[in-house]
Amino acid sequence: MTTGRQLSARLPGTVRSVAAWDASSPILTTGVEGNDLDTTVVGAVDLNAKVLWHRRFKGKPTKPRLTRDRTVWIAHSGPQCPELTLLDVTGKIVDTCTPQCDPSEVLGSFVVLPDGFIALWLPAGQGHVAPPWLPSKWDRLRRWFPTKRARAAPGYRHARLARHDLDGRAKWSTVLPLRDIAFRGCVYIGRGTGGKILQTPPWTPRIVEAGGPTALLVSGSRVAATVRCGDSGIAVTFFVDTDTGRLIGKTAPGPTHLQAIAGPGTFLIGSQGYGVFITRRYDAAGVSTEEWPTHAQMLIDPRGVISGPESQNTSGAQYFVRFGTDGDVHRGPKLSGYHTAYPALDNNGAAVFWRDGWLQTVTANLRMRRLLELRTELMGRVLLLEDGHIVVDLAGELVIVRDPQLGPLSDGIWPCADGGLQGNPVIV
Repeated sequence: MTTGRQLSARLPGTVRSVAAWDASSPILTTGVEGNDLDTTVVGAVDLNAKVLWHRRFKGKPTKPRLTRDRTVWIAHSGPQCPELTLLDVTGKIVDTCTPQCDPSEVLGSFVVLPDGFIALWLPAGQGHVAPPWLPSKWDRLRRWFPTKRARAAPGYRHARLARHDLDGRAKWSTVLPLRDIAFRGCVYIGRGTGGKILQTPPWTPRIVEAGGPTALLVSGSRVAATVRCGDSGIAVTFFVDTDTGRLIGKTAPGPTHLQAIAGPGTFLIGSQGYGVFITRRYDAAGVSTEEWPTHAQMLIDPRGVISGPESQNTSGAQYFVRFGTDGDVHRGPKLSGYHTAYPALDNNGAAVFWRDGWLQTVTANLRMRRLLELRTELMGRVLLLEDGHIVVDLAGELVIVRDPQLGPLSDGIWPCADGGLQGNPVIV
């Protein structure tokens, strides 16, 4: 069990994302304020659970992207297009950037580079609420009517990946077309099928969205951007050259869910659903070089060993697993429950995560130890800070507990969600 006090910080909003500059720094949070889903609350909390500051921005909350110089970029609504605002460690506004975009686009995700940003822009889907920065009623209406006169420009019916300077100007822009997709697990039955279950013919999505919590990853010379059909959950990951924006390759359509950076220019793409339960490694050419018959919240230690709790939308048995060579999967402890807060890995190889009402660890020897009972549906991710401090968000509260048996966060390439405490999945 844990030792010491359990500390709680009550913030003015419901926490959605957490990050930290380093193991001893304040904890940054973004969330929503009550039932107002269009207001982002940004806050900072220290390890004694003291709220240091908070401020509000217009727009739905996104993940904070922290930098090495102890600043943080926050995405929010602007007068016409989404804006990115830079805050310092005290919450003071340092800079604001408006990335070049079409007013009918929405920001799906972004990451921070040393000299700017890479942004995943999405078209407004049928039935989506028009954001407040659209300049006129006609621009709002044209999203719903498929007439020639009202149809949006063809270039903005697809997702788009762009690299921006710090002043917002686009260095390159690449269209990521999600059209004529098909997947063997997608079937239908209805009028005209004679009562038979048939394969769904290729389709173009009505709603295009970012493909999961790590839809945008940058590793050296490559960007991995995952775009998903909002109706079916079928997605495609596009591999793009970081410097030029040239499309290198893409995955076949599938139920992609979790992704991670595996090394320079290489990525792990996990899929689950429609009878699929698999993770593949892709190289810098966008080619699958290895695969495992599992899908997990992946952690990667300094030796490149991959492990984590399995994640599957079924009632079947799930385990904490370790990925082996030649596609082998080694099963550790059997896991109860389903919802899981993304784990963090310490330098001794112990993974700490929340699942089925308990904060728990699985050691390097694949032995499970329960730390603390937290009876709630906890999602998000776990942060592991100095002296064994564990940070989780619990129904709007930030809970901080300490387990002296845990070491500092591993220095592996992917020791926790988003690849590190700063929540900015970029390796340059």
